[in-house]
Amino acid sequence: MSKKYKKETKLLCNFFTLFDIFCKERIINVADNFLQTQYMFIIFCYIFAL
Repeated sequence: MSKKYKKETKLLCNFFTLFDIFCKERIINVADNFLQTQYMFIIFCYIFAL
């Protein structure tokens, strides 16, 4: 995998982390949202960081 691709993947993961924090601050059911977004985030990073 190229360095450029890895850099873009890292930026995307950083974006999703910020997005996750942003959502958790605004959704009433914080615990449920946390679990869902963390699960999606981990899968996303696992798939695209390989």
